[in-house]
Amino acid sequence: MYQEVDSNAVFAFKRNGTKVEIYCSDIVFFESYGHYITIHMKDKSTYIMRGTLHAIDRELNGKGFVRIHRGFTVNLSYVKKIERTSVFLDSEWGSVPVSRSRKESLIAILREYGEI
Repeated sequence: MYQEVDSNAVFAFKRNGTKVEIYCSDIVFFESYGHYITIHMKDKSTYIMRGTLHAIDRELNGKGFVRIHRGFTVNLSYVKKIERTSVFLDSEWGSVPVSRSRKESLIAILREYGEI
C-alpha cells in the first residue's frame, strides 16, 4: 500500500563526500542518466548524485514515490494527470514520460492513493 510522503521524512545521500539530507516532500521526481540521478526539487533546484533508480525505489518503496519509466521515479503528490505517454506534474513542471508497461500500475496506485 502506498502512503503520502511524510513531511518529516528525509532522503539522505552523499554529494562530494558530504552527507546531504532533503525532505522527501520537497522532491518532485528523480531522473536517471546512466549511473547518475538528478533530484528535482519543488523550488526548482536540483541535486546530482551517483546511484541507480533501483536503489532509490527500494529505499522509498510504498512511501509515496513510484517508478513510471526506466528513467523516472515521481512523487505521487505532484502527479496531476496521466495521458497516453506522459504524466503531467504540477503546472510549473510540465510532463515526464510514462512507459506503457508501467502506466496501468500507476493508475491503480493513484486510485489506491485516492488521487484519481
